Amino acid sequence: MGRIENSPKVRVVQFTVFAVLLMIPIILVGCSQSSAAEQKVEDVSEVVETTAPIDKKEELTTIGSKTDDSLEIQMDNAIGKPIDSVTVSLSTDVDFATPVFDSATDIGPFEEVLMYFVPSDVDPNRDVAEGVETQAAVGDLIFRNLYNVQLVFNDGSVCVLHAINLEEIGAFKLCMSADGIVYVDYESNAGESGSTLEYEKAIIAAEQAAIAQAEAEAAAAAQAEADAAQAAAAAQNAAPQYNYNYGSGATSGGGSQSADQCVDDLVFN
Repeated sequence: MGRIENSPKVRVVQFTVFAVLLMIPIILVGCSQSSAAEQKVEDVSEVVETTAPIDKKEELTTIGSKTDDSLEIQMDNAIGKPIDSVTVSLSTDVDFATPVFDSATDIGPFEEVLMYFVPSDVDPNRDVAEGVETQAAVGDLIFRNLYNVQLVFNDGSVCVLHAINLEEIGAFKLCMSADGIVYVDYESNAGESGSTLEYEKAIIAAEQAAIAQAEAEAAAAAQAEADAAQAAAAAQNAAPQYNYNYGSGATSGGGSQSADQCVDDLVFN
């Protein structure tokens, strides 16, 4: 029998086969790792999709009672002062004599709360021009009420937020300007945002103007009274003075007659 020689061609083929055999585990491992990574990504996706979103409102303190007729407003005390009480009244009830909402629940600095209150019927005492007009489906105009909000802080100070359209606001933030004016930044139920800062400035300016006018009128009235009293005194001093106290008797030596003698002469001569 002849012997097969280990020729160069045979060695090349053997080396190639050996290299291929070495590559197979690496390919298998790579495929295994890739499959594991894809499976891990799919698992994470499933976890993310099945995790329920956290409702922040469930963790908030509530003030007022939630009913079928109540409105929900999220309030953020961003001015950093603890609040002892919140009172809401129609804007025409400037003295808060008949509030539509009153809560003595403490609100901490930078705390957010949910406020529930039942809106009032349309205020017949309010000028409709002050209201917010919305178009109803039947074409009639509905005039929403405006409300004042009174805040009593734990240091005894009180502030009033004026003419807020609470029936159309979903959330508002209590803010304080650099010059100490309390106002609200709000977001309406329609997603529109706004601020009451300029309106509160106008209210304060009008109040200050009214105080200044009242002081000026009081000062003018006092001055007029003083001028009248001075004029009366001057008129009294300028009137002629008459002396009706006549003396009696004559001087020594018979030089002059008394006043009585002069009258006798006028009558009998």
